[in-house]
Amino acid sequence: MGEPQFERIQSLLLGALLALPLSMGEAHADTLCGREVVSIERLRDDVLGGSRTKKITDTDTSVQFSDDQHRVLWTFLKAAHPAAPAVLCQTPVTKDGKISLSLEAWCGGPKVKCDALIAEFGKHQAELSR
Repeated sequence: MGEPQFERIQSLLLGALLALPLSMGEAHADTLCGREVVSIERLRDDVLGGSRTKKITDTDTSVQFSDDQHRVLWTFLKAAHPAAPAVLCQTPVTKDGKISLSLEAWCGGPKVKCDALIAEFGKHQAELSR
């Protein structure tokens, strides 16, 4: 099996009912929601090192943390998830006086599974905004 295809995926949900399409590009050893991505393990350690970080959910396929200091919701996929390894982060943004969510993802799983993961998150965000 070849090296996983890494993608950096960003989505912006504007307004209460409007979901914009995802823009996708190649990942670089760069940042995700303001934190450096060297590896998912190091990123998770960095997120958990925050004094105002707490676990929100823990399922068979993912674990979510709220970083209240930086206002970021982190979702780390476990090996049982078909898109793993992956991490997603969501941050609130204000545009034209409206609050929306920005979604960034680093996904190293199969492209089809990563695309499905991002579509699922986008759908969930749209449902929450109604």
